[in-house]
Amino acid sequence: MNAIDRNSLSKDARLRHTLDVFRFAHSGRWPILRSRFVRRRGDVIFETARWLRMRTDKPYCAVVWNLCDISVRWKDFRTLAEAKTYLQTLM
Repeated sequence: MNAIDRNSLSKDARLRHTLDVFRFAHSGRWPILRSRFVRRRGDVIFETARWLRMRTDKPYCAVVWNLCDISVRWKDFRTLAEAKTYLQTLM
């Protein structure tokens, strides 16, 4: 994907772009993530997910999608319970 200057886009365009990236990561023929828990609070989506098509000792992650800043942050965990606990501290 191309880099996007967030200052050149309206808030609605940034929101649409980030939601498109979210959909791309979770759907299609080769999804990247499988959601286990998702909550949206305003312009932020909080999610726990499992990485797909990756060999790793930490297959779960806590993901924070900021819709207006076009940003994604994640942290990897060994178990789903650890990821959920960490995500609860962020919410």
